[in-house]
Amino acid sequence: MTNILLGGAGIFLATLKGPGRIWLHSMTESKIAQRLAEYMPQKSSS
Repeated sequence: MTNILLGGAGIFLATLKGPGRIWLHSMTESKIAQRLAEYMPQKSSS
């Protein structure tokens, strides 16, 4: 139900403790895939 109400993104709550870095993003899975595809090796057409 959460995915339907929030456009598929959902809400995730977490408590984080300790050293380290946190990376947050607000892109959809399809947009992330598009961005990553730009850096993937391309199959040659030979």
